[in-house]
Amino acid sequence: MTQLSVQHSAAKLVSVILLCLSLAGCFGFAFWFERMDTLVMWRLDDMLDLTDSQKKAVEPVILEIREWLRDDGFPDLIPRLGNVMELWVSGESEAALTAFENEASAIIDRFLEASWPAVKPLLVQMTPSNAEAYRAYSEDKMEEWFDESASLEAKVDDRVERFENWFGELDRKQSRLIRQLTKLEANELQIRVDNSRHRRERFLRHALDDDLAALEAMFKRPSDFQTAAYVQWRAQERDQIVASLQALFPTLRKAQREQAGERLEEWIERLREVLD
Repeated sequence: MTQLSVQHSAAKLVSVILLCLSLAGCFGFAFWFERMDTLVMWRLDDMLDLTDSQKKAVEPVILEIREWLRDDGFPDLIPRLGNVMELWVSGESEAALTAFENEASAIIDRFLEASWPAVKPLLVQMTPSNAEAYRAYSEDKMEEWFDESASLEAKVDDRVERFENWFGELDRKQSRLIRQLTKLEANELQIRVDNSRHRRERFLRHALDDDLAALEAMFKRPSDFQTAAYVQWRAQERDQIVASLQALFPTLRKAQREQAGERLEEWIERLREVLD
């Protein structure tokens, strides 16, 4: 059942962690991390309309995963981010980018492998009612999930905003650079919607059939279960983003480079809060 919470290659886990990080200005990351069970339960109930018995079964699994993050996941992630930080501070921007991508992939793979034994027993509790709830939830969220693909302007604005979250405000020349390197496929929105529906229906079929072998493959290797059109689009997207960053790096002012370093250091410190 909690496979739905990682429907987008562990993005649901990441979204909860990022939510905790974003809320940290109010109470601190550790405060929200200790309440991760509440946040995840709220998300799952919203998605699946859980029964009381399902909630009781899910709660200890969330707590088990939280403790894995505290005991294994974050202690592994912190030095990995530290390595990225060292590369960035030393001016090796492209090496830092490559390291960040590799380290993120490695820690997500570790999480999926480690959490599968805890998640597996819950999958047999999936019901047709849960499936219908998730269909309704996901259809309602499609526009929100993929809103940046609605138009080129929306995509450019989203990409500039994401870069500004790291580097601070981009100047006119930098924004123009991002605009020039951002492309929108003619059917991009439909490609993403079709892929989401494809993965959703495949997962729901396996869950309702109690096909644990197929579910394990989807859980541990979610990127293997995309549509061909989505795989091609995603590769093009990655190339666009990498090209944009490679073009942007030489234009960064000292303050922009420092802000990116400070933000990464802030993430590291917030993760350390949980370990103290």
